[in-house]
Amino acid sequence: MISIDDLKDMSIEALQGLITNAQDLVSQYEKDKKKDVIKKIQALAASVNLNVEVKETEKALKPTAKGVVKYMNPENSKQTWTGRGKRPKWLNEALDAGKTLDDLMA
Repeated sequence: MISIDDLKDMSIEALQGLITNAQDLVSQYEKDKKKDVIKKIQALAASVNLNVEVKETEKALKPTAKGVVKYMNPENSKQTWTGRGKRPKWLNEALDAGKTLDDLMA
């Protein structure tokens, strides 16, 4: 098992690769689990002379692109805005206080 200390020593690229590999493994595990459940359902149905067809209705979700941070709250760097969607409260408050969007550029 990988410890937090091991992760701290890894580069960002290595961590991203680890995350991708873990996500792939989870996805494969879920697919295998579905296949096993379908087989069990079909076997149970067959035991009482029923034929069951299972249709997968999993929708393919489009990955949403995360926007690039364009604006940042100078008082709290965790508060950011990409310039897309509704303006966050902290941004409106800063603008009301006399700041400009240029002042808040990340």
